[in-house]
Amino acid sequence: MRSAVRILLGVLVCVQVAGCRLAGSSESSGSPLAISYVGSGLWSEWSDLVVDDDVAAVVTSHGLLTIDVSQPQSPQIVGELPLVGKTPRRIVIDRGLAYIAAGQHGLLVVDLADPHQPTLLASLEVQGYVFVDIAKSGSLVFAASWNSGLVIVDVSSPRQPHLLSTVPLDSSLSVGASGDLACIATPTEMLIVDASNPTSPKPVGRLTERFSSPWQIRFKQDTIYIACYMYGLFVIDNADPSHPALLNHIWDPCTDGGLTMNVALQDSLAFATSTTWGLKVFDLSNPREYRIVGTWPGAYAPLTAMALQRDHCFVLGPGPALNVLDVSDSQSPQLVGTLTHPAGLAGVAMLGDFAYIVESSWPPGEGKLFIVDVSDPRKPVLVGSRAGVRHMAFRDHFGFFAAGAKGVEIVDVSDPSLPNTVGEIPTDSGAVYVALDGNLLYIADTARGIRIVNVEHPGRPREVGSFRHELYPGALQVIASGKQAFVLAEAAPPRLPPGALQSTWGARSKVIIALDVSDPANAAVKSVYSAGPRVRSMAVFRNLVYVANERTGVIRVVDFGNPSAPVQIDSIETKDPASNVLSVVDGRLFVAGSGGLSVLDLIHQPHPTKIGSFDTPSPVFQVAVADRLVYVADRTGFLVLRLESTRPISR
Repeated sequence: MRSAVRILLGVLVCVQVAGCRLAGSSESSGSPLAISYVGSGLWSEWSDLVVDDDVAAVVTSHGLLTIDVSQPQSPQIVGELPLVGKTPRRIVIDRGLAYIAAGQHGLLVVDLADPHQPTLLASLEVQGYVFVDIAKSGSLVFAASWNSGLVIVDVSSPRQPHLLSTVPLDSSLSVGASGDLACIATPTEMLIVDASNPTSPKPVGRLTERFSSPWQIRFKQDTIYIACYMYGLFVIDNADPSHPALLNHIWDPCTDGGLTMNVALQDSLAFATSTTWGLKVFDLSNPREYRIVGTWPGAYAPLTAMALQRDHCFVLGPGPALNVLDVSDSQSPQLVGTLTHPAGLAGVAMLGDFAYIVESSWPPGEGKLFIVDVSDPRKPVLVGSRAGVRHMAFRDHFGFFAAGAKGVEIVDVSDPSLPNTVGEIPTDSGAVYVALDGNLLYIADTARGIRIVNVEHPGRPREVGSFRHELYPGALQVIASGKQAFVLAEAAPPRLPPGALQSTWGARSKVIIALDVSDPANAAVKSVYSAGPRVRSMAVFRNLVYVANERTGVIRVVDFGNPSAPVQIDSIETKDPASNVLSVVDGRLFVAGSGGLSVLDLIHQPHPTKIGSFDTPSPVFQVAVADRLVYVADRTGFLVLRLESTRPISR
């Protein structure tokens, strides 16, 4: 493991103090920026699954994972293929090749010959078509395009897929195929298509039913099974493709709500998953009747995909997890192995070659902290983890971890794979944010306000001051520099009659308190600025405080040049539905929002101006910036992006 010498001192994540510069930065911060993808990891939001021999392939919003399932008791991730920006959704495998429906990016063909290094072979975009589901039969791939219908692609040469034909059908959501027949379903009907001449396919049969949200279609001999989210499992007789007929509709709104997600077939058995009752095994030897012969409870959360392989059933969910069930006895499925992954990310901090990434959880702080080696930013590698953390700051080789009700943990991270706790700072309620200014650690406590602790000797922290506003006791964030600190705080919860319920999510009014901390033992209020109830975070540059709104994406600019009389002087329309976290680095404002990352120049324009942006697979919750790289924690994974000026620098 790398020695502490390799740790770059003082590189702090979510840098929010004035005057910081990017290490090695030479370009003007006002230059337009090209923001490009470098690498990613810790992918969540697993959406589809197929199993081929001893390899499971899992589609995520960030790309494709390959998992070795040769030992069902201990499945292991062995490979990944980043597909950021490609919107991968559904997958099928045939003869070592994976075919992925990728939304507006059409079809992706991936070589899985070496599961450790899956390789993108080819792609095919069909203008105006959005691929949402996929099936394969022979040398043909059939795709459901929700806005256009059925798309038929020739993949006889996998490196050169080409479009053969289309069949118009509005609101197409799911597709299945067997031999020369394809079945495509919409919320209100299914269409049987004869593709024996794939350049001129012919619709031959139609069935009108309330399928609601058809999710998956499976063929078995002369029977078609359609799993429909919100409306159960349909069993359809297809002996005469020109006259498909409903045989059975398995749906009990009183017990399962009809939330069927997937169906897999084996002999006379149908395995189906739901958001409410886990896995059920149905005996459909007589398709007009059904009998439940086995169950696995799962959890009250979506099981998003399923695949059968011999005596094992592989189930995705709840969340980013692969569960392996032994179904050799279909009446009593048994869980034999599980692989779990972060359920989404809420924060990121950098120290040298390592990213410290906070897992999102409810209640906050109950998830894990993941430690990732990014010395090669193209291939982040997980090296360790520890119990839940809300926020963090670093100095030298020590991490200061706000851990909610557990207070603040002071951890020696000289060896990131073996972090060692050297000190603790208990709190009355919950430590949610920490900030360092020299030897002083500022702690935001949700009930006690701000605590100021001298951490010159990390193993012997010493409290030297505190501040708690009588009307706004709940500190959410603190930014300190020199003699001044800014505190984002919220009002105390109202007193309600006994038994009354109280919502605490973003409903209380918030303020920004400017503090004089020249004497930490006697912190004094300079001013209190009313920020409203929907403030998510703030950032400081010079005498200006930038305030993010979690609902509108509008950033307010408040001038504290006269600390006793702050005034709003500007507002920034980010064109993002919401702004989550703001960071200022080198005169640039980094905005983590629901639509991705935006970067604004704060120096070279009279009004803050956007100079770069990057669309991410899901909402961004925090960013860290170091050495022209941006480390992003979004809801579904960890991204590394590169910043490059697009304007030549005059010298």
